[in-house]
Amino acid sequence: RSKGGTERATNAKFLQPIIEDWLATLTRDEAVNTLNEVGVPTGPVYTAEDVFQDPQVKARGMLMPIDDPEVGEYAFTRSPIHLSEAPELPKNAAPKLGGDTDWVLRDVLGYDDAKVSALVESEIVEIG
Repeated sequence: RSKGGTERATNAKFLQPIIEDWLATLTRDEAVNTLNEVGVPTGPVYTAEDVFQDPQVKARGMLMPIDDPEVGEYAFTRSPIHLSEAPELPKNAAPKLGGDTDWVLRDVLGYDDAKVSALVESEIVEIG
């Protein structure tokens, strides 16, 4: 009935409850191990909490501590892709709304004091 993907899709309404009933009797690890033992390529589906506890995630350096002045230190997930030429990600919290506005206006866009002041006074931008 379900030799390939097309057949499984066609028979999904028949197969789904059978699979769900079987999975309900197992833990996640038991299901993954059982499926792998019989040659079904599979892996666990993690909750967000599980990701932070996974040894592979830790070994890959995918967790990075962020120190936020308002909420304190917390773990932040990084990309699992690490390229030798790519710059490191910032290790600090994101700026507050408007926190980098002055820098962007002056250093990136080259605005002078008068133009920045006019934007602030007109409430077009807010400098935080």
